[in-house]
Amino acid sequence: MGSVVSQAANGIGGIVGNAFAVPIKTLFGVSCEDVCSGPWDLICFIEHLCVSDLLKLLMIFALSYMTLMFFYLLFKIGVCQCIGRSLCKMCWAACETYWFALDDIACFLWHKLKNTKRVNRRR
Repeated sequence: MGSVVSQAANGIGGIVGNAFAVPIKTLFGVSCEDVCSGPWDLICFIEHLCVSDLLKLLMIFALSYMTLMFFYLLFKIGVCQCIGRSLCKMCWAACETYWFALDDIACFLWHKLKNTKRVNRRR
């Protein structure tokens, strides 16, 4: 008698467990990696009911939004202008140093050429 009750309890438990587990496994357990082409194929995800891939796509959108918001706030605070201004100043200083060095080299070479003594070597 104990085995009959045990088998009945296992059968009812299996039915109730499957009744609650199968829809959850269907929604979240199905992977559409073989069916859909990539993370941007929204129509395919909806067509094949791939909730996990839809959640991945939603997380990609949320992360992209947060990244763009971060850069927007950096721009609004003025960090980007400060960095841009500093980069321009550094580039200008490098160019100015180059032209000053080129000027000094040209003056030195002109001075050497102008003050060169001619040596007469007659045989």
